[in-house]
Amino acid sequence: MALDLKRWILGTLAACLITAVAGLAGGGHSATAPETLSQRPATRWAAEASRLGNEWRATSQSLRMETYRDELVKPADSARAAGGTAPLLLVDGPSTAAQRAELRGYLGELWHGAAPEGFKVAVALVIDRTTEPSGSKFPPGRPGQSTRYLFPDSLHRDLCVAVVHDEYRAARFFDPRRTQPLGLGRESSWLVQGLGPCAFYGAFGIPSRDVGAWIAGLGHQFAMYPQWWITGNNRFTGWWWDEKLPIARQGIQWWGSLYATLPWAGVACYADRPGSCAAAVYDTSAVSETQPANWDSFQWWREQALFGSPYYLSDLARSLGPNRFSQFWTADVPVDSALHLASGETLDRLTGTWAHRGGLHVRLGPSAPFLDILSGLLPALFAFGAAVWHAGRRQIG
Repeated sequence: MALDLKRWILGTLAACLITAVAGLAGGGHSATAPETLSQRPATRWAAEASRLGNEWRATSQSLRMETYRDELVKPADSARAAGGTAPLLLVDGPSTAAQRAELRGYLGELWHGAAPEGFKVAVALVIDRTTEPSGSKFPPGRPGQSTRYLFPDSLHRDLCVAVVHDEYRAARFFDPRRTQPLGLGRESSWLVQGLGPCAFYGAFGIPSRDVGAWIAGLGHQFAMYPQWWITGNNRFTGWWWDEKLPIARQGIQWWGSLYATLPWAGVACYADRPGSCAAAVYDTSAVSETQPANWDSFQWWREQALFGSPYYLSDLARSLGPNRFSQFWTADVPVDSALHLASGETLDRLTGTWAHRGGLHVRLGPSAPFLDILSGLLPALFAFGAAVWHAGRRQIG
């Protein structure tokens, strides 16, 4: 017994000695590793070139957006004076008269349901199809680039511009092999998503200072998908949600998206913690002092307060109706007070009802289903019993 113990101690000491020597040798080698003079400038200048390139692209894109807006100012004034029966359309790139007419028809049909009384702020949709420089002074749009928005400001108070890049379903409108018209179903949902927050500006006007600052502080994520004129609430509960399974049996991918995507206030909202639903959508520390002049929808899904938050304002407008939602949108009081005046309910209660509309209730804390506890304890009890049985049969001495 003593000899075995000595072997274990000596083996452990030898392993520690080998680890220490290897660590010292490796650290000394990496610390004194030579760096050639040609590597330093290459790394430094590459980083500088990348920074300057990003700044140039950002500046060029801003200039492109302003150029679009300048080109649309006069048509917007004319359209608004005529009643604004459809969002303006500008295709920057190759397109035929028939394609543009088809798109205008879809936009007109869409806006008839969204705001049948016309525009309060003119809305313009720009489809950027430029993929090759071809002598243009602007850099071409990159595949996968997000939608960009120019909101009304002090110089352009009556125009909201949305710039959609030619990709995904948008490109199908310009496919020369297409022979059948595309309806207003899923195939053209990108038109609704492309209008984004501009649809709210067009239908309900410029928001009040408090509502506009709230939307600006939270990245316009609640106004991403305007569809208040479409019947039925959105039931989006995550990419991995299986409606056939109860909450306790959802896959690990869904639980990962729950805790990785939502803030803690959002998770607590689904667990019915008082005040958490209001905190998830109205964070006073994130409220901006001013309304935004522009916004980029890049990676909006990583900033969700609750599942389906891009539909939040749209579902709210549908449930309240145009008149009461307009009252909320333009009320010159804090957001929670404005919503209470328009709906008669608190922000926390109204948001909680909306969040649970698909039956999603999360249980937090140590409580777990009985069968899960039993299945986890059985292997441990079996191992403990086997160890006791083996110890009882072993002779010591």
